[in-house]
Amino acid sequence: MKSRWIIILLLIIFVGFSLPTLKLALTSLKLIKISQQTLISATNYGQNIFIDNPKKQQTNAVELKTNLIKLDQTLNTFINQSQKSWLAKKIIKNQYDQLYDQLTIGQDLAVIAEKILTGKQNYVLLFQNSEELRATGGFLGSYAKLELDEGVLTSFEIQDIYVPDGQFNWFIQAPTGAKEYLSGGDGLRLRDANWHPDFPTSAQQILTYLAWGKEAGIDGAIAVNLPIVEKILAITGPIYIKDYDQIVTDKNFADIARVDRNLFFPGSQQKQHFLSTFFNQLIIKLGDLDTLKQKSLAKEIINSAWHKDLQFFSHDPELQLIFEKLQIAGQLSKHTHTTSLMLVESNVGINKANQHLDRAVTINLEKFSTQIKVDFTNHNYPPTTSNENKDQANHLTYVNYQRFIVPTNFNVQDIIFDNSKITNWNEELITNSKNKSFKQIGFLITIPEKSSKKLLINFTHYEQPGQKAIWIQKQAGLPPTLYNVSYQGQAQSFELNKDTLVELTP
Repeated sequence: MKSRWIIILLLIIFVGFSLPTLKLALTSLKLIKISQQTLISATNYGQNIFIDNPKKQQTNAVELKTNLIKLDQTLNTFINQSQKSWLAKKIIKNQYDQLYDQLTIGQDLAVIAEKILTGKQNYVLLFQNSEELRATGGFLGSYAKLELDEGVLTSFEIQDIYVPDGQFNWFIQAPTGAKEYLSGGDGLRLRDANWHPDFPTSAQQILTYLAWGKEAGIDGAIAVNLPIVEKILAITGPIYIKDYDQIVTDKNFADIARVDRNLFFPGSQQKQHFLSTFFNQLIIKLGDLDTLKQKSLAKEIINSAWHKDLQFFSHDPELQLIFEKLQIAGQLSKHTHTTSLMLVESNVGINKANQHLDRAVTINLEKFSTQIKVDFTNHNYPPTTSNENKDQANHLTYVNYQRFIVPTNFNVQDIIFDNSKITNWNEELITNSKNKSFKQIGFLITIPEKSSKKLLINFTHYEQPGQKAIWIQKQAGLPPTLYNVSYQGQAQSFELNKDTLVELTP
């Protein structure tokens, strides 16, 4: 009799442990199914969003939103059940935390998509040319205004930045650096409004300027850097632009799209027409991609967001928090018990010198001092015709307003460039969009064509107890950069292609 009750008790215990896992298994099958349905509906929506068929767009948008809601609910159920399943955690072991992170990312992406597909949404795409580098990724030459109504695209217009830039006459004091080397006494203009390295701050500044330039009611902004366009072209293949009798590829897009900036003026339609024609043809190409290329495209877009060639800002607080959580907001940030560091370059030479420029960074971090060395190499060839003023275009000398964003307790000991001391630099406290404070050191350096120059900056600071890492932020628009970090006999080398936390051993 006792053995019978023991067997029953064991069965109850087994069911108690296994029932959450059985529920989880059933939810897993449901999750797989709804994920496949969502992927199909997302593909249909993406392929048809730009076609001139509002009814079909609406059908695709409703289907996608319905599947996204189901996906979000199923993911939430799966996460809750997986936390209750002891057996599942035991089987997955070390991979559980990684799986949990991936599932929550899926939930975040579903929320983003649901919001974009709900009501009226107006966003601007900010096209930044990384060959003329600026703090958030590149010179802001053009933008596109995208309007959605319940997921249906109602308007997509590309415009030259000089059009709204010429439609307001207020004077806004330019920030340090831009004031001396870009403003020409005209204050901060829209074309240079992405000066702040914190993208949420720059994005809000840009949207304010656009509102003054008769582009009001915009919900958010997405920065699109040149490299992501080139990567998309590598997937689609060449695009023929009939109006210009040009074949555009990932290798020549920047050169063909480039127009002498001195010819730009408010009301000019040249660049707007080219970009509109190009994007129309690109959309057709994207709609014809096979499944394999669609997967490659999705992968490139995700990687570009992590590498800051795509940055997202929204006035919607919930969306903005998700962008920041996913580290795709381009925010200037700091971590507890770390030394936060960001190197920011701004091309103020009004040229495209960044197209063939390399740099390597060496950081020697000690208890009371930090030394940072940057080796610049300008591979550009000098122009065939002489240019008397090397601080203005048509040359490819790199005229760089260099900034170091460091903790507030860092103090400059000395700055040496090309074996000569720099005695005049700008030093100020700046804040990000979360009102966190940083110290910014800025000064001008010049690297002529076909030359290499070395920059050395030494800081002193007090020791921070418990400090075990250095948080290095990548500037948007920069290619992967070699970093060498040393600390008390330790050394690490890596390519900085995204914001990176470097662990240190005290």
